Amino acid sequence: MGEERPSPSELFEFADDILTRLPREIRNIVYTHIFDDATLNQVAACSQPSLNKFPYNNLSSTRVQRPAFIEPGRVPREIAVEIIQQFYLSYKSMEVFKPKSIGNYLKTDFFGLGIKPINVPLSAFTISADLDASAVDGIDSWTVANDCKPVLEKANQNWKAFRLNITLTSRIGFFFWRTPDHVERLTKKLLAVLSALKLVVRAAEKKGAKVTIKVESYDGWDMQARVNMDKDKEWWRRRVNRLMVGSQINDAGIEVTMLRREAADADADD
Repeated sequence: MGEERPSPSELFEFADDILTRLPREIRNIVYTHIFDDATLNQVAACSQPSLNKFPYNNLSSTRVQRPAFIEPGRVPREIAVEIIQQFYLSYKSMEVFKPKSIGNYLKTDFFGLGIKPINVPLSAFTISADLDASAVDGIDSWTVANDCKPVLEKANQNWKAFRLNITLTSRIGFFFWRTPDHVERLTKKLLAVLSALKLVVRAAEKKGAKVTIKVESYDGWDMQARVNMDKDKEWWRRRVNRLMVGSQINDAGIEVTMLRREAADADADD
């Protein structure tokens, strides 16, 4: 026999009992037990627009049934609101794919309950941006520090429990536009962006947040860009070249994979 589900009236009465009989501090503890990974992803898939790759990804939601516990009428509205607040505190995959859209992202009511990320604590936030000069709405080194201000100015934020992730991407790879000119242009752009991001990193870390910066090429990635922000152009030119031939550098700074090591070694000797 399958598990018997509560009737709509039983569910509402149960949620109402939680609301009226338990203080908010205890209710928050109850809500934390709702969100395993599967439930977090289920709720995220109900956002309108999508919480991921904002503002480009608007395909979530319509094919996913909203859980009853975030549907006012099926549970008291206050319960649904509090659960969404806990969701934002638990969900670690919020991503804006265009720095200029950060302000709009944080002011969006993704679930139609009047709760916006700008007004509630978050545990993590990812800013992704395209380094390629040909990319539409690529990252602008002149404005990126100002674009990030809405994150740094968030109220009601527990900064010591917050992680800001920045991912800088390029489609260039070993079999895709890898020429000395492309290496040079990408290195120059990356250095300009990292220089601008120093203001963001310092402000976030001063508040107590943890910051990671990841650089991705078509074939490789480097999780150590935050640590190496102050390296000079020649150092970064060599690092960019290695990324393009499949170098994958983990959080500990260890190169775990190299798809085309002989190409990287040859270029390093030039």
